[in-house]
Amino acid sequence: MKPIYILLACLLLPGVVPASPTTGTNPDTSAKDTDLAAQVQGSSRSSLATQKQMARAQQREIETLKAQSKDGATLTVTNEPTPSPSEIPAADPSTRL
Repeated sequence: MKPIYILLACLLLPGVVPASPTTGTNPDTSAKDTDLAAQVQGSSRSSLATQKQMARAQQREIETLKAQSKDGATLTVTNEPTPSPSEIPAADPSTRL
């Protein structure tokens, strides 16, 4: 989650922090600042909603995996290779019933 915050900070902070302080007040600047603040707030809300969705999806996946492991539905992984058909011994015809 922290990389998301760092990415948002890198993208949003250069637009929020002015390069040099302005001495006069310009009516257009005030409107732009208000618009920028609204955009930052909207981006923040969107980011929070996305993080919540990701957390819910991860939680569902964790619960699914837990349920599968309890049911024994998951396969165990071994380091042994599966035998090829030529390695499987043929049935001995003399031992038939």
